[in-house]
Amino acid sequence: MKQNFFMIKNRRFFKRRRGLAVLVLGMGISVLMGASGGRSGCVGYSFSEGCKEGESRACFSGPADKKEVGACKSGQQKCSANQVWGPCEGEILPKDKDACNGADDNCDGIVASLQQKEVCNGADDNCDGKIDEGDTLCPSGQVCRGTLGCKGEISGPSILKKGSFQSSAHPTQGEAQIVQEGDKLWLEFSERFKTDQGPDLKVYLTTDALGDANKGSFLSLGPLTSVNGKQRYALTLPTGQSIDTYNAISVWCEAFRVIFGYAPLLKP
Repeated sequence: MKQNFFMIKNRRFFKRRRGLAVLVLGMGISVLMGASGGRSGCVGYSFSEGCKEGESRACFSGPADKKEVGACKSGQQKCSANQVWGPCEGEILPKDKDACNGADDNCDGIVASLQQKEVCNGADDNCDGKIDEGDTLCPSGQVCRGTLGCKGEISGPSILKKGSFQSSAHPTQGEAQIVQEGDKLWLEFSERFKTDQGPDLKVYLTTDALGDANKGSFLSLGPLTSVNGKQRYALTLPTGQSIDTYNAISVWCEAFRVIFGYAPLLKP
């Protein structure tokens, strides 16, 4: 009888202990849920500066030195029901350059106008409809390269690779060269270039030294513009490649996958 009494008493004690633990655990979960805006744990919880619902403040997401300069204006942020700051609304950020509208759109403290001096920067500083005009924008020995500013004189075209055409499936003659002008590459055929008429003729650069596009890889420069005479093709290399990747120029018939003629490329 006494033993049953202690068992009943112990069960009541442990029930009270368990009830207290559940109560404390529940309070802890409630606190976490409140802190995370109703989401459990830290999912979606922002540790940014808190606020009180309904509060507002000025904001500006652009460079600090542009704030309230020229056309640049601050916006307003409002505190949401979750007690976090919302987006910056109504702000005006700096443009890349002035639009010649009487406003300082790029917020540099200078309003572009006809009275302003033109400088070498790829913009119409004096609002005359012309960009970087004038022969005195750069020091002697330099030229204006737009947004790149004043740079050293651009030399004439330099020959990077060249070769003479040889016949393959059809008689082909003349010379070809790859030249660089500034930051652009060109493939040029000489006045002596000549080959036969054919269907679907293309100009290829090939890794194969004999111009065979069936072997290795190739870069198409487009249709052959003429079967004779001087001609020029813009050359844009794929990322990670150089002209050393290619060893020949091929006049290639795509319809029958044969070489009309080719020019092995060598450095001058």
